[in-house]
Amino acid sequence: MSNNTRRSESGFTLLELIVVIALLGLVSSLATDFMVSETNQQRYDTTQQRMEKIRYAIIGDVSRTLNRQPVFSGFIADTSEVPAHLIQLVQLEYCSDGKAGTASDCTAAPRSETWEIPTYDWKGPYLSLKDLKDGWGNKFNYLDSDNNPVSIGNDIVIKSLGLDRLADTAPPNLADSIYEKDQPLTISANHYAGAKISIELTNNTGEVDGKFCVQLLAPNSQTIEIDLYNIPSEKPDIFGRVTVTTVLKKTGAETTDCTNTTTAGFTYIAANSVYGHNLLSSPAPEISITLTP
Repeated sequence: MSNNTRRSESGFTLLELIVVIALLGLVSSLATDFMVSETNQQRYDTTQQRMEKIRYAIIGDVSRTLNRQPVFSGFIADTSEVPAHLIQLVQLEYCSDGKAGTASDCTAAPRSETWEIPTYDWKGPYLSLKDLKDGWGNKFNYLDSDNNPVSIGNDIVIKSLGLDRLADTAPPNLADSIYEKDQPLTISANHYAGAKISIELTNNTGEVDGKFCVQLLAPNSQTIEIDLYNIPSEKPDIFGRVTVTTVLKKTGAETTDCTNTTTAGFTYIAANSVYGHNLLSSPAPEISITLTP
């Protein structure tokens, strides 16, 4: 006897398969968008962090103190110069085009640039090479507020071109607008330029004020000579503690020349030392000098 039984078979209809595939595609798309958004957010955050690191490398942080005195650090405080290129924050010697490389790379054709060997007091490296690029791997723009090469006394603008790598463009994708627009960080000249040090002179010698010069000791063992022909005298772009080391009397006529001088025939008392930095304030007069016969 033969027993024929038909098995019951079940499965997905074509419509059900289409719905499942559509749902999987939607979930996959949402997951991809989420991952892309998360990646861009991480790159955005990295960009912000690196711009802050560049700011700190250039001007330091005057809020830091040691024994209740400000600690001056950074490229400008060490060298009394503004870096012309960001590569100077990474290496002392650099190529005049501001790009990374060796001396042979720099001077050979087709590059044919100059290999700069500065003599200033450099205490770097202040950053690593990777810090000179934003989160998307692009070099930061480094110009002043008028889009000119950076020079001392001008604002410094560090800028990332963002996700789209295009300057000053309107983001086509509103969801990514925060990532696609330019991200500038400005260092105001007032936040890095050295202060002007004013000197008040009380002259009891009988000689005219213009017969005297004063030498100041500035950070990094810099000796600064100031002619007291015009009182009060000011010296710009001084960073850190400044003190009077010597007062000199001109042996010649009353001129602006401090070449021929002597320390004989008078005495002096120099009160006060001063921190030269535009972010710090000092009561005027900042340095007082009294001369007696």
